[in-house]
Amino acid sequence: MSIEQLYINSLNILAIKLKSLRNDYEVCYKKGDILTNTYMSMIKHLPKDKNFLILRHDSNLFSFYFHTDQYMYILGPEVIESKDTNELHQKNVFLSQNLNTTILDKQKCYSQILLFSNLIGVTIDTDDIKTGFKSSHYFPQFQNKLTHINFNEEGAHINHLYEIALRSAVLLGNDTLIHEIFTKLLNSGRIGILSNEGSVRSIKNWGIIVISVILRSVIDAGMDYDQAYTLNDEYVRNLEILSSFNRVISEIEISLKDMSQRVLKLKTKSLAKVYGMFFNILSIPPKQRFLSLNLVIS
Repeated sequence: MSIEQLYINSLNILAIKLKSLRNDYEVCYKKGDILTNTYMSMIKHLPKDKNFLILRHDSNLFSFYFHTDQYMYILGPEVIESKDTNELHQKNVFLSQNLNTTILDKQKCYSQILLFSNLIGVTIDTDDIKTGFKSSHYFPQFQNKLTHINFNEEGAHINHLYEIALRSAVLLGNDTLIHEIFTKLLNSGRIGILSNEGSVRSIKNWGIIVISVILRSVIDAGMDYDQAYTLNDEYVRNLEILSSFNRVISEIEISLKDMSQRVLKLKTKSLAKVYGMFFNILSIPPKQRFLSLNLVIS
């Protein structure tokens, strides 16, 4: 395995390495689940005389193209987050779980590009990267895998209809349904600006509200108050240590799914108790069963 492939593996990033043939391309290496045809559809529209280009898929979702004498590489897509706090009104991207990608700030992104280009013998510097971002080539290949979030000054803390649906999904213990409804909630535009300290602080505050609202339903489903409040504190701490917008979003969903699994365990334990009672009743002589069943039902 080549040194650049070892580097890609160590970072656990999505990537492909292609060798250019006369009328086709040969895949030498691919990391991740993105279809080869998706990468090919981008490469076929790129200029052949450039050794480095940045491909933009959305406001902060990018891939990075490198071209040597023999090979072509695409690293990504990757989420590149800005630390600018004046971004509350712009749309942010949240990747659904079927596009598992890396989240980086710009400084780490620059370091990654410079090191990788050095490994494969492509000469670029920070000015080339800045120019690449400014003149990035737009490719919409991943739009069906993205969710856009728009902060809204008139937005409610949480859309009531989606709150009901999300609460039901958690109580059912259905992770797929939780993901689907949570994504729709993010798309609903009902996320108010809950902080003047930027999008990360605002989405943390929103997440704390969502978790607290749904956790109330978990208490109604039978969870002990002390356990619920301890969990709430744990979920909030997990959010507070994060500095990435997308990771905060992911952590909110993880918390909701954790709640749902705990509800399932409560239901299983409760059903086991009921089944045990009925089994004991069946072992009672027939004349006494009617009285015992009435006691259980009551």
